[in-house]
Amino acid sequence: MKSFAVLLSALAIASALDVDWNTLRPRHIDPKILDTLPDITPNGRITGGQEASAQQFPYQVGLFLEVQGGTAFCGGSLIDPEWVLTAGHCVDGVSEATVVLGAHNIRDSSEPGRVEITVPKSNLILHQKYDGAAIKNDIALIKIPAVKLSEKIQTINLPRKSESNANFEGRAAVASGWGRPSDAQSTISDVLRFIDTAVMKLSQCKLKMLFLPQDSNICIDGKNGKSTCNGDSGGPLAVTDSDGSKTVVGATSFGLSFGCEKGYPAAFTRVTSYLDWIVSNSGIKLRD
Repeated sequence: MKSFAVLLSALAIASALDVDWNTLRPRHIDPKILDTLPDITPNGRITGGQEASAQQFPYQVGLFLEVQGGTAFCGGSLIDPEWVLTAGHCVDGVSEATVVLGAHNIRDSSEPGRVEITVPKSNLILHQKYDGAAIKNDIALIKIPAVKLSEKIQTINLPRKSESNANFEGRAAVASGWGRPSDAQSTISDVLRFIDTAVMKLSQCKLKMLFLPQDSNICIDGKNGKSTCNGDSGGPLAVTDSDGSKTVVGATSFGLSFGCEKGYPAAFTRVTSYLDWIVSNSGIKLRD
């Protein structure tokens, strides 16, 4: 799994983003790849991670996105029974989205407890200042009919009001998704995977990523091949609160185009930079 940055190893939808592909590539799966390649049974990582256990990440969302040319794939976080948080580039140019909740094997629609909801373009809220060329304000919300929470489907906390300026540097974190489990594989993982990691200093991330990350980003270092990759876009970077609950602090955004396992940082949209925007568009009440 990796986010987007200068070494973005994502196969993205060129028509959806006006980006210099030699440098940046958003990390959702190209529709042609998702639609035409046979299913795979990954025995690798996510990348450098491991398969999640059942119900380990009940807030994890999968997104099948109808775009020109076919269906693309991203991740997301359930932040309220009616709202999904994801990356802006995931919904840009999308005509319809199918939101998958409570899934482990993303290709197995018969999984018990799984819920699939298809919503129109009007339910996709892209940040009004989203800039695909520079990957700025890479955040979006998806409105869904209220879903019934269960062991397999749970919301994840947004940061508290008191954390609105927090950068979470040095905090242990976990990233999850169905993105490509290795650079050698061409399509997403069947099963949900995760990596245990930590939030790195943004100043170091900027140096290693040609100063592409901004203050509204948050990064992990990608060491030992542990990172996000194509298909992880929009998915959660989470930290554990003192009460054991999880808080989403990042949405997978971009990485460098040299490969997901090369040890370069991965960048996420920093959720605390957009708390006001999330609240104004969703009506969700933040914890103090």
